[in-house]
Amino acid sequence: MGMVMMPCSASAETVSTQSLTEASFASAVNIYFSRNTLRVTGGDNLTLSVYSLTGTRVMCQKIDGDDKSWNLNLPSGCYIVKVGNVVRKIAIA
Repeated sequence: MGMVMMPCSASAETVSTQSLTEASFASAVNIYFSRNTLRVTGGDNLTLSVYSLTGTRVMCQKIDGDDKSWNLNLPSGCYIVKVGNVVRKIAIA
């Protein structure tokens, strides 16, 4: 098999200050998961949502502190965790 190389055009893109601010804010949120404990840092006043892989929201919680933890009593499987603009996949065994 051969490889075909196609030319591509490069373009400069202007990034707005708002995008930079949102990116900086998103990077301040950290999501940790160990065993059945979910920990979120930097998420004060944001909403935590946990979704099953079918898209069903199984948990929704307003975060009222900078360092919060929850014990997730969910069936085994993979879940999507979203805090603000930060999204992570977790697996419960």
